Amino acid sequence: MSQKYLIRIAELESQLRQKDQQLSLVEETEAFLRSALTRAEEKIEEDEREIEHLRAQARCRKNPCWAKRSAMY
Repeated sequence: MSQKYLIRIAELESQLRQKDQQLSLVEETEAFLRSALTRAEEKIEEDEREIEHLRAQARCRKNPCWAKRSAMY
């Protein structure tokens, strides 16, 4: 092969390595973001349960009979 083609092949190989590195970074970022999203969703669910618990406590304090009636159903 001529020197010109060997140089071009080396350039293309270098570009391919760079693209592979970029792809790896994108994949790592995607995995991190998916994990963060899962944790955020779990936290939201936990917070929603806590809010509902606090609302139930507030209802019981406002109207003690309500808690007894709701427990019957």
